[in-house]
Amino acid sequence: IPGERGRILDRNGVALATSVERWNVVVNQAQLVEALGTPEEVAAEAARLGPVLGVPAAELGADLWGGEEKRQFVYLAKGVVPEVYDQVRELRIPGITGERATDRTYPAGNTAGNLVGFVGAEGFGQAG
Repeated sequence: IPGERGRILDRNGVALATSVERWNVVVNQAQLVEALGTPEEVAAEAARLGPVLGVPAAELGADLWGGEEKRQFVYLAKGVVPEVYDQVRELRIPGITGERATDRTYPAGNTAGNLVGFVGAEGFGQAG
């Protein structure tokens, strides 16, 4: 179980850095194609899922269907807010799951950035 990164506060208790919950939406192409069976059914699910993720249905359909060999883990969207992930779950599309993630936010902007530091896209500290 990954540990949560703590908040960094100034002397008045104002947050300089904090972590927020996010979700990565993934698909098991083999499971999805086995459950749905045809490209048309996959396209229909892509049309339902696309607006939720803000991805064009045609692009999403290609990611859902995959190539000759169906992969068991493909990212569809990274860093979505919990409310969006809840909408994805409500669609109950076979093979679509989520991976809990966190995102580091800096409510005070770059105030004391050289001390607070920052993290890269993969969540590892880069400076500070």
